[in-house]
Amino acid sequence: MGLRRAGRKARKHNDIINSAHFSRDERLVVTASQDELAKVWDINSGAMVPLQKRTTALFSAEFSPRDDNLVVTGGQDHAVTLWDVHLKNSRVLGMHTAEVRQAAFDREGERVVSASVDGTAKVWDVRNPAQTLLVTLTGHQGALTGAGFSPAGDRVVTASLDGTARVWRPENPPGGYSHEEKLHYLKQMVEKSRLPR
Repeated sequence: MGLRRAGRKARKHNDIINSAHFSRDERLVVTASQDELAKVWDINSGAMVPLQKRTTALFSAEFSPRDDNLVVTGGQDHAVTLWDVHLKNSRVLGMHTAEVRQAAFDREGERVVSASVDGTAKVWDVRNPAQTLLVTLTGHQGALTGAGFSPAGDRVVTASLDGTARVWRPENPPGGYSHEEKLHYLKQMVEKSRLPR
């Protein structure tokens, strides 16, 4: 299995590719694979940058919408990880208690939502390395398979093996709040609702 462009050699991993996403300028593609690697490909030159190898499979990799040097991944090791493609280093935003099936940025590239087999979604603050977890969304009765922000960034949708999709409203408060006030506000504003079947 590989990423293919007309007239060019297929881009390869050594196992199943679980996700592939373009960068904002459509020059790069990031892939996440069962072979424990995320790779960043230049689709014109064919050049490839492997991100530091994880010890378990990766299920999700996505570029920041604001910075093509930043990639977020989720994988079998329970971690939500932020990567700097240029520096080839990483930091773990946080952990779930089971594998992470998807991790996705909001439109500003300031928050990440992750969906886990542990039945929760978590919203992370990319800008704050000291305390990144903003809120945990609970309520599904099964493993989560995906999550994403709305285009406006004020809602999160999650999908689950329990047969439901849920819409949440973990809104950010107005600027100027302390981190503790912001966290309290987020917890108060979480709104759980089921989409019509």
